[in-house]
Amino acid sequence: MLVDVVDHDVSRKVLEAIVESYTGAGAITGIEIHQGWSDVVHVDIVHGPDQRSGETFGPTQLRNMRAAVSSALEARRHTVRTIEVVP
Repeated sequence: MLVDVVDHDVSRKVLEAIVESYTGAGAITGIEIHQGWSDVVHVDIVHGPDQRSGETFGPTQLRNMRAAVSSALEARRHTVRTIEVVP
């Protein structure tokens, strides 16, 4: 499968949406943004527990983060996934 790199504007919108929706609980350990077939933008947000407090994202926080990214990309076809990494 061929994967294309997304442009700067799309990446900026995704990252801003994640930062604005971040509540401080849990830790984001990675963000992958790529463009697939038919110009669909795929966003994977990898997360886990905060190293100091052990707090993780709750279902509502994850839903809000996905919704914020979807809102930022509303003009484009996209998918948004949150992937939990368990230590």
